[in-house]
Parts: sequence; C-alpha cells; structure tokens
Amino acid sequence: MSATKKDNSLHHGDSQEQHSGGSKFSSPTGSVKSGRLVLASAVTQMELRANPLLDDLYQARFKRQTPHVWLHENTVTIQFRRFRFLDGLANLNGPLAEISLNGSVPWEIEFRNGVSHLDADLRQLQLRSLDVLSGANRIRLMLSRPPGTTYIYISGGISRGTILVPANAGIRVRITGGATNLVFDNQRFGAIGGETSLESPDFKSTTGRIDICIAGGASNLTIKREG
Repeated sequence: MSATKKDNSLHHGDSQEQHSGGSKFSSPTGSVKSGRLVLASAVTQMELRANPLLDDLYQARFKRQTPHVWLHENTVTIQFRRFRFLDGLANLNGPLAEISLNGSVPWEIEFRNGVSHLDADLRQLQLRSLDVLSGANRIRLMLSRPPGTTYIYISGGISRGTILVPANAGIRVRITGGATNLVFDNQRFGAIGGETSLESPDFKSTTGRIDICIAGGASNLTIKREG
C-alpha cells in the first residue's frame, strides 16, 4: 500500500511518493524555461532519460535508499545520505535510480562526486553541458545534436565509457593525463601519453558541436557517431 506525503526538503507543489519498492519524486514544470540537475553525492547505477512530452519538470524513482531531493528555482538537487556497497551488489541487474527530464526545455547536468554505471539516453534532450567531477566509470551517453555547442567536462578521469553522438554533429575531445584503448570517430589508438586533442573534420564548420574535455586520463573510451 502506497502513501503520498510532503517532504520538508521539497518546495510547495512538489511531491514524494513512498512505497515498498522505493520512492518517487516529481515537480511541475511551471514557468521554468531551462533546467539544471545536480547530483551532489557519489552516484552509481543510474538510468537517465529525456521525455519531451513529460508534464513534470522531472520525475525520479529510487530503490532501497531514498535521497534528499529539493528544487530551487530551476535546479533539481539530489543527495544520497551514503551509498551502501551492498545495495549495489543487490541490484546489479537494474538501476538504483531512474530519472526522467522534461525534454521541452534545455538542461545542464552536474555530477559533483563521481558516477559509475550510468546509462544516459539524452537523444531527446537539448543538453547545454554535462560536468562530472571526481571521475566516471562504466558510463554510456547518447546525445542529441545541439543548436550550438554542448560542453562535456570530466575530471578525475574516465574508465570504460561510450559517448554516442548524432551523425551530423561535429566532435572534439581533449584529454590530459594520457589515454589507452581510445576510439574516436572510427580511429583507434592503443596508448597515447600526455595531452591529446582530436576533432572531426567538420567540427569548426558545423553549428552543432559536442566539445569534450577530460582531465585525469581515459581508459577504454569510445566516442563515435550513431548510424
């Protein structure tokens, strides 16, 4: 049996639903013209999606552990009290967090304390920027073609990542700290030391660009176009 209640961390109009399978959060879009999602603590096993037909600004569902969630103006902040390692082991076949973002407004996304096992299908989202601090491990990003430039910044390095971009988007990647097993736009590199800068031939001439900067090295990273 489920129960709906207000949480002190939520602003008026937001809702939280708790039930035996976890908890759900949502907030109406209202007059918001753009969104910002902040993951304030370490995140693992997250599924991130975009839906241009979503009535709410966002919808989030969490299994086992209910985080603090609050909305201030256009910023949705999510903070887990502390991730328990056994929670991850118990849910290897499914995400611990599922978040849908309203695809009718542009978004900025920030992971402040690292992320692992992230599956993000953002092909229906206008993504302005995505920042990952403290490293990324086993992530998959699927991106749309932006009207201008989408900036992706990862500090602390990345291991086992895939970034898929539309066929008609320009791509650039800059890596400090070296790279091993890097695939970029159908080019394969075994090991590269120092700083690396690669870009597709159309990066400077096209208006839709994905600009990726990685500080701390990259291992087993694939950046390629779909199709």
